Amino acid sequence: MAETTPQLAVNRPNVRTVTGWTIFFMVLLRLAIGWHFFYEGAWKLAQDSWTAAPYLVQSTGPLRPFFRGMVKDIDGFERLTAESIHQRIDKRYDQLVKHYQLTDEDNLPDRQAYHDQADAIVNDPDFQNQLADYKKFVEQNEALAKTGAKPDYNTERLVYDYGKKASLRQGLLARIEGPLAALDNDLRDRAIAKTVGGEGAVREMPAGPPPPRTPSQTPMIDWSNMIALTAVGVCLMLGLFTRLAALGGVGLLMMYYFAMPPWPGLPTSPVETGHYLFINQNVIEAIALVMIATSGAGRWAGLDAYLGACCRRRCACGTTAPAAQPPANA
Repeated sequence: MAETTPQLAVNRPNVRTVTGWTIFFMVLLRLAIGWHFFYEGAWKLAQDSWTAAPYLVQSTGPLRPFFRGMVKDIDGFERLTAESIHQRIDKRYDQLVKHYQLTDEDNLPDRQAYHDQADAIVNDPDFQNQLADYKKFVEQNEALAKTGAKPDYNTERLVYDYGKKASLRQGLLARIEGPLAALDNDLRDRAIAKTVGGEGAVREMPAGPPPPRTPSQTPMIDWSNMIALTAVGVCLMLGLFTRLAALGGVGLLMMYYFAMPPWPGLPTSPVETGHYLFINQNVIEAIALVMIATSGAGRWAGLDAYLGACCRRRCACGTTAPAAQPPANA
């Protein structure tokens, strides 16, 4: 009988091995990112006047024209006209009268007085000179931006000009919107006086603050962003449509990334909290979401497991066994 040499068993490592700890931390990662998205969206929805306009205005990089193009009247030229301020005075007057529930008996201020104030500001030679200088500065700023902001000293100048342009725009808008501020104060005073009746009866002020005086320049983008953040966060936390939610989150993060990419030679974003080169927190979180989308993280402690079971059950019920063939005649 020939002797045989026993072969030692070789255990090859299995790269597909998923341990309980792997599942635990994948679910924890899904919940953490979901909470981050949900709270960002919910917090913005809770604000009275949150807008994405400042972020879009400060965008940098090759896609800067695209993101800035999302903002209506980005340089404020439309709001600095007489027609615009007169329309906004009428709209704001009606808005506040309705909000404070005022009537003609509440000694309402004369609407025309605010229009006269606006005309005096617009026709002021000093205001017109400031507006002309601002328009010239914007043209020079745009011409410099088209050069690619090279060399470095032009980049620094461009960053400085961005801040200066924003300051000039806010100064002009604050001046021409002075009648709107006066209108807000006057009608609020009327509303406070209304809380005490003629015989000392105290009335309640309308609940909640009045609507913002300056409407958002990006209303659709604001709502889309807030709803998308909240929906992605809820779906990730519940493990519901996880892959779709994760890919939606990647899309949002990439939009934020390319609005202010941390690339060499570009101005540093004023909203960044750290120092980055190519990779920032948006890219890292996007990679984590791709990992969640390509795994079974939604079926681990998530509603996707129940959805998958229901789908399989319906498919099984829809598949009928083939009818039995009758026996052949003898």
